[in-house]
Amino acid sequence: MVYLVKRRNLDAAHERRCVYCLEYKPSAAFNREHVIPQAFGRFGEGSPVLDCVCELCNGRLGRELEQSFSYASVEGVHRFVAGLRPASKFRIAQASDVDGVLIKEGPLAGCIADFRPSPDETSVNMVPRPQVGFGKTREGPFQWHSPGCLPSKEQLQQVFGPSPPCVQWVGAVDDRQVQAELASKGMITSEEVLVQHVPDGTAQADVLATITQRHLRAIAKIAFNYFAFVQPGLAYLPELNDVRRYVLVGTASGNPLQSVVPRPSDSPGRLKWHAVSVGCLGTTIDAIVLPLGILEYRLVLNATPLVIPATFYSLHTFDFQTHQARRHGTIQ
Repeated sequence: MVYLVKRRNLDAAHERRCVYCLEYKPSAAFNREHVIPQAFGRFGEGSPVLDCVCELCNGRLGRELEQSFSYASVEGVHRFVAGLRPASKFRIAQASDVDGVLIKEGPLAGCIADFRPSPDETSVNMVPRPQVGFGKTREGPFQWHSPGCLPSKEQLQQVFGPSPPCVQWVGAVDDRQVQAELASKGMITSEEVLVQHVPDGTAQADVLATITQRHLRAIAKIAFNYFAFVQPGLAYLPELNDVRRYVLVGTASGNPLQSVVPRPSDSPGRLKWHAVSVGCLGTTIDAIVLPLGILEYRLVLNATPLVIPATFYSLHTFDFQTHQARRHGTIQ
């Protein structure tokens, strides 16, 4: 299938058209745009790169979307966990998507933690927030509460019965402050509770996060960039104007997202590679973006059906260990 995309008569060596703002500009006004932002790794000569994004759009989207996506998103935090960036550079943005980490197993199950660099800055680890846990035995399970909001002795007896509960606290907790609060609630730690401190270890955990529109725009940008790499001629079609506007200004009507599917913690490729695909079998352009193998974003790039049906498919993976990008199963 051959598409004819109308354009004015130009000297192609001296002028191009930006795939986002759709303006014609001199070739010198364009620079390289990577499908996967370089903040998420560099993958050699095989990495897909565009030359159809003008410097103005590239710079604006970099400031508005990529910087925030690199530090405030779930994927942004996990690029440090995966070793794509040194732990010494780790920081949490003030307006972060990540609300915390819910530990799922072991003696700290149910405890809330945060990602923090290790003392020697060689890794990013889960560090429990200051919390006090109550359980029937030393092995748990525990009910966790923040210091200053501990339950009363009577409330604990309704849950655990008349026997003294086992109490443990984690994080940067002031021992004397907790003991004073326990005493004010009718408990004397030296006689009526068993106190223990939990050793360091590893555990499975769920990240607590809210995906913002800004970061969905960053995902849509990756998908649209890849589509423009795979089908540069089709990227200028008016059927793609809604997703173009969504990436640029966040127009709600152009949101291409269909679903976000969390990948299991033991799934192949988790924290080992990125993947992005785009395909069309008829009049709908589907895309999947899978950064770091954590969340699978499914998108439809054209809000209105293609006037002329098309058939194509392409998939790229980006391996963290080999630092290479690889193209799979291309159908044009």
